[in-house]
Amino acid sequence: MVMNNLVIPAIYRYNEMRGFPVVILNIKRLIILGYVFLGYYFAVSIGGFYSLVDMGLKSFEAVTIFAPSFLMGLYWKRGNRYGAIAGISAGFVIWFYTLIVPALIRAGFVERSGLLSYLLNSKMLNPHALFGLEGLDKWTHSLFWGLFFNILFFVGVSIFTKQSEEEQRQALVFVESFSLRVVPESSSYSPVEIEELMGQYIGRRESAEFIMRFSHQHGIRDEAMSPQDVQLLREEASRVLSGALGPSVANVIIENRLPQTETERRALLHSLSEMSGTLRLSRQEIAAVNRKLAQLKEFSDSIIESIPLGVATLDEALTVKYWNRAMEDISAVKKSEALGAFITDALTCLEPRLFGPGFREGEIKGEISCDMGSVPPVMLKGYLSKLTGAQKGYVLVLEDITEKKKIEEELFRATKHASIGRLAAGVSHEVGNPLASISSLVQELQSEEVTDFVGQSLGTISQHID
Repeated sequence: MVMNNLVIPAIYRYNEMRGFPVVILNIKRLIILGYVFLGYYFAVSIGGFYSLVDMGLKSFEAVTIFAPSFLMGLYWKRGNRYGAIAGISAGFVIWFYTLIVPALIRAGFVERSGLLSYLLNSKMLNPHALFGLEGLDKWTHSLFWGLFFNILFFVGVSIFTKQSEEEQRQALVFVESFSLRVVPESSSYSPVEIEELMGQYIGRRESAEFIMRFSHQHGIRDEAMSPQDVQLLREEASRVLSGALGPSVANVIIENRLPQTETERRALLHSLSEMSGTLRLSRQEIAAVNRKLAQLKEFSDSIIESIPLGVATLDEALTVKYWNRAMEDISAVKKSEALGAFITDALTCLEPRLFGPGFREGEIKGEISCDMGSVPPVMLKGYLSKLTGAQKGYVLVLEDITEKKKIEEELFRATKHASIGRLAAGVSHEVGNPLASISSLVQELQSEEVTDFVGQSLGTISQHID
């Protein structure tokens, strides 16, 4: 609002200046930063003393300051800018004194002393009992006196000041815009003229079809049309042109053709014909863009349908909005059954339940294990995340990892067996080395001449070693 109503009107005269768009952009950024800072400063300084409803009501009452000038400007031709400025100023003073000053005092920005203390304690100028009016809450009290002085100053100043010529014209345009207009006979159209006029903007064939359709619907012929029929045809033609070119342009074409010279009329018709051609080109461009968007949508849908991951999108109420082919295979739920259903109803066999109270986004692990006889459960892994675009909701991605789990288990068993084999080989190696040394020594001793007892003992040792 600040940019559109204050900044742009003030600096638009410099629009030919080099880098003007960059200046506009930087001013907008500064205004945004300024208002964010003001909002923060208000929150930490005054916001703690009042509720959001209280601050909102103050804002709504501030908006009502513009109501008398706005509404009376539509229905009272005598009003002028001086009256509007006086009324809005009076309403603003009342609003500020009855609602904002007490808020500033309560927040500690204004001290209740001196002249202000005298005004606040007086019977006539008490902000909550202005001019001795008591028994009203602060909102009604401020609204009553604000509207009273607003209307009083608006009407009074407008009556005692003179309107400018521009204000007189604007008053006629706004106040009498809905009054019935009598079309002079000299400015009325004939059916042929209406058909020719429309043919310049919507095409001659479409114009002829429009006249034929109108005659057929009302059961009349072109040459037998009464002035009332021609007036009705003119209104229908105005509506058709409004749909093609807009109400303002249609009004210029239908209503204001005679007050112009022939040169001006040809220039106007040429400009409007160019506008009509541009609109036709724009429609063709829009149709081409729509075709490209349809192709992109079909391409993206084909990609999502082709990937081996189950994909489902949910709205904020957790209702299923999309369900691809892989999700059908994983969940054994058809797309026609899932669309529009609550996600917990579509995934009844999923354990653990993902969408209970206080569900969280992130990685998902579970299984689908409905009563399917001897069919083993489907092991799942996936991710739930929030949609970040204009469309609010969630996207759920699931992957069937049953085969992967089996491969992992088999690989784990093979690894465990290999570890046991390596352990056995290591143990046999560590035991075999000393036994081989002992066996060699025993054989060396058996080759020597020993007593019978020693020979028998060595034989026993050799058998134990074997």
